[in-house]
Parts: sequence; C-alpha cells; structure tokens
Amino acid sequence: MLMENVALILITFAVAGALRIHWKSTALMEYLKDNHHSVWVSMGSPKTVAIAGGTESPAYSFVYRYGYQNCSDERVHEMCASIQRMTSAVILGFVFLLLVLIVHVVFRI
Repeated sequence: MLMENVALILITFAVAGALRIHWKSTALMEYLKDNHHSVWVSMGSPKTVAIAGGTESPAYSFVYRYGYQNCSDERVHEMCASIQRMTSAVILGFVFLLLVLIVHVVFRI
C-alpha cells in the first residue's frame, strides 16, 4: 500500500510539473510576443515551448540551449531559467518514479 501511495504522489507531482512547465512557457511566449516581437516572430510565433515540436525548434533552442542569453531583458533570463529548473525537477521525478517502480517489481518491497 505504501508503494502505491508513493507512486501516486510522484505521478501527481510529474503531471503537475509538466502543466507548470507548459504554463510558464506559454507566459514566456506571451511576454516575448508583447515585449520582443521580432524575437518571437523569428522563432515562428510559438504559443509555448513544446518538446513535441522537436529539440531543433527555435523556441526549444531559445530556452534550453541558452538562446535567450542574446536578449538583454533580465525578465526573459529569469523566465527561461525557471522553465529549465522546473524541467529538471520533473525529469528527476520521472527517473525517481521509474526507480521506485523497478525496485518494487524486482524486489517486491
């Protein structure tokens, strides 16, 4: 029963984290649209930073490959760094969930 509760908590954390990343990246794109329109247009006018769009997409590169460092707006830097931190936390949560489930299945703990 404890393992099921742990798994449920971690799944909830991962889903909430993914939604938070989506909301933050949507806010970033809205901010760029309003305050750095040419940068936003050069990325293809994205609504969000979607990993499904591919790691070669301009929006992905802007956030995750530090393309934002060419922008002098400190708020953009903070928003991108926040998205990166949240993404790292969600990935670590998924990895931890996977390890917990593997240990549970293999060792029947």
